[in-house]
Amino acid sequence: MHILRDHSYRMGFAVNGSPIPDPSVFTGKASALDTSGGRDATGTLHRAMVATKHPIKVEYHSITFEMMESIMGKMRGESFMFTFPDPLEGLITIKAYVGDRDWETQEARAQSNSKNTAWKGDWLGNLSFSIIEY
Repeated sequence: MHILRDHSYRMGFAVNGSPIPDPSVFTGKASALDTSGGRDATGTLHRAMVATKHPIKVEYHSITFEMMESIMGKMRGESFMFTFPDPLEGLITIKAYVGDRDWETQEARAQSNSKNTAWKGDWLGNLSFSIIEY
């Protein structure tokens, strides 16, 4: 388990417009969606690209159980609007749903954050989930 970290909101992550803390790690990609595609006899590609989708993976390390509840609680229901920083487009918002949510918690023995606040007796853990764009 890592030392509990202080959280910022500088990157702009949000669910339905409600800010969530910047994750410890996030990864993403821009995936092109085609309805059809193929090469002709000369080798020229002909494709019908219809959209770019953004699957995102998010990880939080050493967060309180209450923070896990807060983050996960914002992603209820069939879909939601998810805002995240994209290195190409900047801050973007997509209609999405949450995939698998994995968490691990343990009782803190004698950990502290940068402000030397004792967390003994609190439950701390890691949370990861996938965001899938509609």
